[in-house]
Amino acid sequence: MKKCVLLAGLAWIVFGGHKTVDATENTAMESAISITLKERDLTIQSVQLPDFGKQMLNGKAQAFKSKQDLVVRVKDKRMSAAPWTLRCVFKPGESLEPYQEDITYRIGEGTLSTVVMDKKESIIPLARERYETNSVAINDESENSTSLVKLVQGNSEQETMYEYRVKKNQIVLEIPAGMPAGIYEGAQVMLFTDVPE
Repeated sequence: MKKCVLLAGLAWIVFGGHKTVDATENTAMESAISITLKERDLTIQSVQLPDFGKQMLNGKAQAFKSKQDLVVRVKDKRMSAAPWTLRCVFKPGESLEPYQEDITYRIGEGTLSTVVMDKKESIIPLARERYETNSVAINDESENSTSLVKLVQGNSEQETMYEYRVKKNQIVLEIPAGMPAGIYEGAQVMLFTDVPE
């Protein structure tokens, strides 16, 4: 009797006692996803780089001044008195590698101002006690990055746009004697951080 029930149960499973699913049937389940994108609280908005243009070699060591100011605009949305620091790194390109130990990039002290947008743009210099600025000389033997300006006391009342400006006559590229004529390139990298030094 047990064999008969067992065989009947097996026959029921094998010959259609269970439901099959048609491979063309689809099922779907919908669920919502969302993402919130926001701007960083501290950002570099724009950078106007120095420009040394075309220069004539005289066979001696030379110093060339920039033809335009260095201008960096920074947006601070933290609404806090916390400091931030702007650093600069000069990276010589391949064409400069043989001379990189003898090339010096000098950036003088600049001024830090706030940019106010009313009916027109106004640049308002910050009180000198609210920031520290450095004159820097960057070459192959410099640290990885050199601090240009440090905001000591931020604006805790509102979002602020800052402008750091170094006048063009305060920006100099010094090259060694005997450097051949050619096109030489490098990169200036601005690093911006809200971590105090």
